[in-house]
Formats: sequence, structure tokens, C-alpha cells
Amino acid sequence: MDATQKKGRSRAARLAWFYCCAITVVCTLLLPCCKGAGSGVVTAPKSSTSVSIQRDTMVRILIDMHLAEAMIQSVRRDRDTTVKATIQDYYNIIYQTHHVTGQQFKEAFAYYSQDIETLDKMYDDMQILLSKMEEEAKVK
Repeated sequence: MDATQKKGRSRAARLAWFYCCAITVVCTLLLPCCKGAGSGVVTAPKSSTSVSIQRDTMVRILIDMHLAEAMIQSVRRDRDTTVKATIQDYYNIIYQTHHVTGQQFKEAFAYYSQDIETLDKMYDDMQILLSKMEEEAKVK
């Protein structure tokens, strides 16, 4: 197998892993909201002016969540029992870092999820930023 084939496989594997993590984040965030009518169902705001998290900030939050998921997966794979943090612990830190609440995030995610093209562009932006982060890490 030559270097081009390895690079192509590596990129395909990273993309597959990225989408699996993205789906995990989405499911982790939205499934608790699907308890039924009147029991905490999150609905999207009616207009873009009422969205409390702007698109760029939302992309940064999703990236942080993606990285947190990867960290948790790594700890589980290495069977490190000294780490007691859960993904919700990481999410709470991410919310604090970006000055939002979990409820604001869920509402904004529901809003952005209504327009699949916008959400797809957001995930494209995430992939670009993650690639840049990966390149910067390689340089260091």
C-alpha cells in the first residue's frame, strides 16, 4: 500500500469517526428531550432574533463537545478507571466556558436543526476548524 492510499484511508477513517462522534453528540443531547408532551420537550425559538447562541459560537461549542466525546472514548478504550468524569460533566464545563446554559444550547440546537442546510454548513465549518487544529497540533 503506497502513501497516497494510506492517506486516503486515514482521511476516510477520520471522517467516519467524526460523523460517528457528531451523531453521538446529537443523540446524547436530543434524546433526553424526547420524553413526551409536557415533560421537558425542547422546541426551537420562533425567529432567528430569539436564538440565544449565534452560529459561530454554536460551531465552537459543538467542536468542544466533539473533542470531549473523543476524550471520553479514549479513556474508556484505555480502561482508565481513575477518571470519574462523565460526558455531562464535560458539557457543563463547555457551557460555562461559552457562557451559555444547557437549556440555551438545546434550544439553539433545535433551532439550527430545523434548517438542514445550515446545520450541514455548521458541520462543514466544524470539520474545517478541526482540521486546522489537527495541523497546528502536528506543527507543535
